[in-house]
Amino acid sequence: LAKTYRFSLQLDHGALIPLYYLHKAGFKGQLVHISMGLLPYEEMYTFGKAVQAAIGMMDKRVAVIASGDLSHRLTEDAPAGYNPRGAEFDRLVVDALANLDVKALLNLDPKLIEEAGECGLRPACFLMGVLGGLEAKAQVLSYEGPFGVGYAVASFTVREGE
Repeated sequence: LAKTYRFSLQLDHGALIPLYYLHKAGFKGQLVHISMGLLPYEEMYTFGKAVQAAIGMMDKRVAVIASGDLSHRLTEDAPAGYNPRGAEFDRLVVDALANLDVKALLNLDPKLIEEAGECGLRPACFLMGVLGGLEAKAQVLSYEGPFGVGYAVASFTVREGE
């Protein structure tokens, strides 16, 4: 499929940025990189549930990092141009993450998604699958839109033993 859609098999910035900060923090553990591809949002959630099941079979602590940008159309000088709905999209996604509300993510208007010019909805749906059904807490640490692109940082903690 990578050849068909002309996708590079090299790690992209969505992987390299988190890996850079893990390395900088001194992380020396094992890593498994998973590329999201273009699966439908519902399948991304299901894929996350499968990863949750695999994690549940391990006797190790595991961290999952889901990386992706929000809207690419927040300002006139944004890389994908401006669309006033970009900020609306970002607000809805950040609210859904803060409330662990997968239904809100999966029910976003397809036209809004397209107008926002996003690339982080699939990783967010995947993450909601990893967390789905577990007793988890969410904390949005920051949101900003430099360069006309939305960036949110959130932390999710699962109750010990789940």
